[in-house]
Amino acid sequence: MARLRVRNEILKAIGMFMLEKGKVLEKHAYDELGNDVPIRSSMALNHFGSWSRLLTTLEGSFPDVWAAVSYTHLRAHETKA
Repeated sequence: MARLRVRNEILKAIGMFMLEKGKVLEKHAYDELGNDVPIRSSMALNHFGSWSRLLTTLEGSFPDVWAAVSYTHLRAHETKA
């Protein structure tokens, strides 16, 4: 049960961080932010196995956060065009 709580805290922290940045971050881009990230990617990968699984779980567990991050990311691409 504690592991599930930790996974949810990781998802929430990373999801809110991506929302703050205004985009869905791939692992490489997340790692490039260095000490600015709330949780190191290696810790997240210990719980999820892969970055894509983390993103998929984020989408399923926190759909409101995912929708906001995805929408913000999409709008950023539209305004560049």
